[in-house]
Amino acid sequence: MKGEHFLAVDRVHESDAVILDDHGRAFTVPLTDLPEGVAARSVLRVVVADDGEPDWSSAAIDEGETERRKRLSADLTDKLRGSDEHGFLHPEDDT
Repeated sequence: MKGEHFLAVDRVHESDAVILDDHGRAFTVPLTDLPEGVAARSVLRVVVADDGEPDWSSAAIDEGETERRKRLSADLTDKLRGSDEHGFLHPEDDT
């Protein structure tokens, strides 16, 4: 588990952010420990130690990975809409 990993910002509050790894593990991190400009749906590149704990001082927003994941999500949503014969998914539902 050691090395650089991508972690996704799930949501940002006034003083902290909830960040998820690719296994669904959640971390609540003070905004003061994160790079300036962090926002919901940002993807952070973070060094993770041998014990599995992220080193938040190493965190950097990875614009390329953020955009790649946003495109992947949009593509998946489009595919789901294409198979939505009952009208459960609507374009106005996007946030």
